[in-house]
Amino acid sequence: MQTWTTCEAQPLCAHSLAALFANELPAIRIPQFASAAECEAFATAAKQFAMKPVKGDTAHGAASFDSQQIMHLGMTQASYKRSGLRAYFDDAVIARAETAAVIEQSFDPVARLIALLKCTVDSTVDIAREPDGSSYFAGIIRNSNNGLALHADFAPYQAPLFSVSAVDAQLAWNFYAETPAEGGVTTLHNAMWNWARSSPGEVAENYPLDASLVAGAQTWRFQPNAGEAVLFNTRNPHLVTQVVAGDRDRLAMAAFVGRLPAGDLVVWS
Repeated sequence: MQTWTTCEAQPLCAHSLAALFANELPAIRIPQFASAAECEAFATAAKQFAMKPVKGDTAHGAASFDSQQIMHLGMTQASYKRSGLRAYFDDAVIARAETAAVIEQSFDPVARLIALLKCTVDSTVDIAREPDGSSYFAGIIRNSNNGLALHADFAPYQAPLFSVSAVDAQLAWNFYAETPAEGGVTTLHNAMWNWARSSPGEVAENYPLDASLVAGAQTWRFQPNAGEAVLFNTRNPHLVTQVVAGDRDRLAMAAFVGRLPAGDLVVWS
């Protein structure tokens, strides 16, 4: 099993980004991604709208998601892994309208992420697109007060019908607009998720994963701070604990950053 060369999160730079894609370190933290005023405006705007529970794309996944009531605005590609491209891109129009209403009252975290990455790497960085030009949705807004079960994400396993399945490495990005005083801790396990397709088009189930997959692995834990952004290699199984009752939510915007074989980076949710 590969071990991280450091067990500490690192600041964003070309070297740390390459190391994160290679799973040589647990995470990158950007502590001042957004100001306190931007976070307050974002959280206030997001709470004006009724969030809906994330749905899985199978009976198994739907039950897992619904039981935790992961509330969100926007969408996630994982909910369309079997229903396919047409349904995803039709609903992407609605998803962009939902999150645009929040962005108009605050700021655009995904645009800021892309700008930061463009300053960090020499390759192209952009929202993912299909060959026909259809643009992916990027930037789901999520309230995860009820926690997240152990899971991992990797488009080549989960999205065989989508162009993002061409990525050879994948990161999760989360910008935290509001964070609780207690709970909401992420635990990341250095146990890269591996899965083999037994038939063409088969889709991997990733939620929840069995705890035996991470037995004995290195771990890294963090409780996010409002205003920071965190990136980690999303093939490493991870979970989030429930928030302890209080007056602040665990409210974040999330997306994936995938690396294509030629080195270009694509962003989607």
